[in-house]
Amino acid sequence: MNKLLWLIFIVVCFFLHNCSLPITKVETADSRPVLAIKNAPENSTLFIDDLLVGNANDYNGSPRVLLVEPGTHKIIIRTHTGDSIHSQSIFVESGLKTITINKSNN
Repeated sequence: MNKLLWLIFIVVCFFLHNCSLPITKVETADSRPVLAIKNAPENSTLFIDDLLVGNANDYNGSPRVLLVEPGTHKIIIRTHTGDSIHSQSIFVESGLKTITINKSNN
């Protein structure tokens, strides 16, 4: 009987010990800056730092944006024929940076 009581005591202590440990889950939001491209012509392509990102309209901010590293980036938007319609260097530090393409550039 004494052994049974010790076994029950050990099992209860084990469960109480495991239940008493706090579980902490820390989630941090990604604080990198994001870019949105507004008014890009249909089938235009987006280049960031001379790398093809994809269709410029895909990153219009609704719903998609482009996550970038903080710093200076070269933005180029080209038509489907390869003509450059927008080119600029921008510095991004945090938050959302929206690049609006003027209709006169099209």
